Amino acid sequence: MSRPLLYLSADQVRQCLPMPDAIECARDAFSQISNGSAVLPTRLNVACTTDGVDLIMPCASESSRVFSLKTVTVFPGNKQAGRPTTQGLLILTDVETGSHLAIMDGTSLTAIRTGAASGLATDLLASPTAESVAILGAGGQARTQLDAVCQIRPVKQVRVYSPSGESAKAFAAEMSARHGVSVAASNSPEECVAGADIICTATS
Repeated sequence: MSRPLLYLSADQVRQCLPMPDAIECARDAFSQISNGSAVLPTRLNVACTTDGVDLIMPCASESSRVFSLKTVTVFPGNKQAGRPTTQGLLILTDVETGSHLAIMDGTSLTAIRTGAASGLATDLLASPTAESVAILGAGGQARTQLDAVCQIRPVKQVRVYSPSGESAKAFAAEMSARHGVSVAASNSPEECVAGADIICTATS
């Protein structure tokens, strides 16, 4: 008897995958890709309209015994109408039976995964004493990248730059309160990255 299909909202995805766990999942995923136990075909980009694209990303994991298929639409023009520019969905399938196991929000998952990859890179590449961070971009992925870096290193100072100064100021206020560190908005990319121990790019 097949189990019922599980549906996970964005909030539920975030609850199920806290950043420390996501970083370890990223470590395992990169290892699987490196040793050949995961199959990760090239992403398929399908142009939907003159202003939109659908990004289709399949994967199969031998150790996890699942197929996954993530689709993310990118419509830059949505911003003008107050709609999200990126929207995602992920389908998880049992590799043994072909039964669909779960459908979950892919937008939150993408942001967490991207942040986790930066956290893993920080763990492997950054100085153990690194404590200053520069973030280029002030959107959702910038937030998860800083979340991840703060899990890995004793961050004390953060600078953020965004072409939208208001977005950078809002990011600074939110992330300073979240992590209890100094976060300041910079006036230029050059000012932002000057002297930073860790630099994260999270802007289109």
